[in-house]
Amino acid sequence: NVLGMAANEMAEVVELDEELVTRHEDKILFVYSTVDEWVPGEFMQEFQLRFVNAQHRVVPNRHAFMMELDGTRNVTEHISQWIAVILDEKKETAKAVLNFLAS
Repeated sequence: NVLGMAANEMAEVVELDEELVTRHEDKILFVYSTVDEWVPGEFMQEFQLRFVNAQHRVVPNRHAFMMELDGTRNVTEHISQWIAVILDEKKETAKAVLNFLAS
């Protein structure tokens, strides 16, 4: 249930594993909300400065976006766009490699 999940999250997620985030920074998408009661806006600014190689997106949904009408759809659209950009970059890299090998 929601309370059990919240209790587990508050007990287990106590500190950011900065080494892990830094190691995989170029593969991370941070999603922030302008109407988040749990995470202050300063965190967004701090993370954008600390993890410049990560992607950062702001959504108009609350922290518990899945409880909002169309909340999951909105967040999914942001994630889909992020994945599409990554796939496009990989496709361009593959084309460049093939062109290099063909020449």
